[in-house]
Amino acid sequence: MMSVTRSGTKYQEGLRGASASRGAAHEPSPSIVEKWLTPFRWTRDRLREIDYYSARRTRGFWTRASDGWVIASMPASLILVCVVALLIRQEETQRLFHGTLQQRRTGEFMAAIVPPGAGVPGDERYIGTIDIVRERRTAGWPVPLWVEVTQATVTLDRGDGAHPLDLRAKSPDVDAIRAALARRGPEALTMVTAPTEEGIQLGAAAAAFGVTWMVLLPLGLGLIQVMRGVTALSMRSVERRRRRLRAMGRCHQCGYDLTGAEFSAACPECGTVLI
Repeated sequence: MMSVTRSGTKYQEGLRGASASRGAAHEPSPSIVEKWLTPFRWTRDRLREIDYYSARRTRGFWTRASDGWVIASMPASLILVCVVALLIRQEETQRLFHGTLQQRRTGEFMAAIVPPGAGVPGDERYIGTIDIVRERRTAGWPVPLWVEVTQATVTLDRGDGAHPLDLRAKSPDVDAIRAALARRGPEALTMVTAPTEEGIQLGAAAAAFGVTWMVLLPLGLGLIQVMRGVTALSMRSVERRRRRLRAMGRCHQCGYDLTGAEFSAACPECGTVLI
């Protein structure tokens, strides 16, 4: 009976081991969110190990300043990014196409439109110059956080100044310009007739916030440490001066000569407590 019980126990242990191995083999892989949270969890565990959140930990003025800056640097970075986006704005005029409007001997209008910088063929009678431009406005630095691209403007200069044209109108010159754009492909006509587009560049905004925070955080902590060192040096110099005055028998605050004076708890000149 004892042998049967032992064999049964071994059998149950074998079953538990096999089920545990199968569970480990089929354990689901961590999701993307869990992978992103891994550094934060590791930081939390390390802070708990050093008892960072304990009230028993000694916190001086400079320690509280450093802890406060770690938290305040994030909203400060966000505010700085928004202020920069409000103050730094740029406008750029983009020339999409240019060309000429010509008239054939038969009286038919013909437009020759080419990209910027390319030569315009002119074999027929010259009528005017065509310009197709659009405005691009950005806000933010060094990467644009907000972008606005206006609808393209088509102008025709017949020698008396540039006059805007509506490509939806029905006229021989507009039909010729529209046909010239269609010959360049559907992308050209779509680019010219596209409506105004504007929006926030979320990726650029997140990158700007991250870079700004990574710059502000060490700068603030470094400045706090510099101020801490300067304060410590000044306190040491003050303490050395006090010790020197005490050794000379003078008040450590105002330097009043206490030689021959009766002992008192305070300086008779300035009233500083003599320690």
